[in-house]
Amino acid sequence: MHRRTFLSTCAAVTLLTAAPPLRAQDLIMSLTPDLLGALQGGGHNIFFRHGITLREDAPNEGNADTPRAGDCALERNLSQLGIDQMRGVGDAFYRLAIPYGIVRASPTCRCVDSAWWAFGRVERDRNLLLNGDTPEGDASQARPWAAIRAMGATPPLPLTNSIFVSHSRLGEIFGSEVIMEGEAVVVRPDGLGGWTLLAHVRADQWVSPT
Repeated sequence: MHRRTFLSTCAAVTLLTAAPPLRAQDLIMSLTPDLLGALQGGGHNIFFRHGITLREDAPNEGNADTPRAGDCALERNLSQLGIDQMRGVGDAFYRLAIPYGIVRASPTCRCVDSAWWAFGRVERDRNLLLNGDTPEGDASQARPWAAIRAMGATPPLPLTNSIFVSHSRLGEIFGSEVIMEGEAVVVRPDGLGGWTLLAHVRADQWVSPT
């Protein structure tokens, strides 16, 4: 797979006022021709949940997460299905000519590995590390939720899209719903410090667009 030159920039961590969530009937739920055309032109932020992981309840298939993100022996890791899933996403981006610059991931191994298998490079970013709770349930989550919204509002480098890999709450952070493993939400910065949620795309929809 062809890999593009690594580009990086900094995302603000301040809490931003975002565009109101789309109504359910307005949210694009697949990779439509219009959405594909927009992504081919760059200017979007794509937030993936990590790929399919080993089942937590299966014997000898990974352990519960620990606060030491990045210690793969103590984490829930990608399964072979997850590796194949994310490789398929990366192959689709190349085949569909969707440009990307920044590639960042939560430091958990399943997120870093998802980015690497899909895009061939990754920068670890602890601001993408979520614990599965909301700021209402756990005040410590206010900071990463705000940081991720700031990333959503930050314009990508010219003619590229920015890629971020994190956890299940990504959809809710941007006003959608919990996203499944390997799924993504697409956000468009408005240039005024906010963003608009455009789409919720399953992993297989990158491989077989509608």
